[in-house]
Amino acid sequence: MESTAGEMGTIWNTLDGQGSRSFWKDAMLNVEPVDQTFLARIKNPIIVEHTLNASKHKIWIVISDNSTWTQWYPGLSQCKTTSPYTGLGSTRRVKQSWWLSDERIVLWEPNRAWGYTLESYNAPIFKHLFEQIELEEIGDVHTTPKTVVRYKGAYEAHWLMWFYSWQIEWELSSLWRKALKSLEKYCSE
Repeated sequence: MESTAGEMGTIWNTLDGQGSRSFWKDAMLNVEPVDQTFLARIKNPIIVEHTLNASKHKIWIVISDNSTWTQWYPGLSQCKTTSPYTGLGSTRRVKQSWWLSDERIVLWEPNRAWGYTLESYNAPIFKHLFEQIELEEIGDVHTTPKTVVRYKGAYEAHWLMWFYSWQIEWELSSLWRKALKSLEKYCSE
């Protein structure tokens, strides 16, 4: 489909009844999937940590259940499993504002670590994206359980977004700081 910049603006701002841009339903961009080794290849991965007053088992139950993500991750309106199972290799579709993405779970270590890679999405922002959550319980058996939740993210910007890499990094960091605080509140309910 050929279009001018003006037509693209109209397409970006036109929503259908599902809250998705009709144009992008058929225009998902494929991304080369990566795994956690991608973190080591990136010079400055994004790291956000927050200590939660909850056991790592309780936190694991929440992060490994796609249906809970819309309740604690800021702005997420959809997070649904698209494969017939959950766990390593499973897939999900995520919708946040205008962003629509298909993701594959590539790290699944119960009560320890969870991560995904981007497989396709509807906007030329990333060439590669990998995000993971690590859980580390601290304290002893005689105290209220506390868990350090560590988000690590790594991306390579699409060439169209290279100039905005600093803003992408800031946005991801900011979103995950809010998400981890919201996760704490969700786990305490």
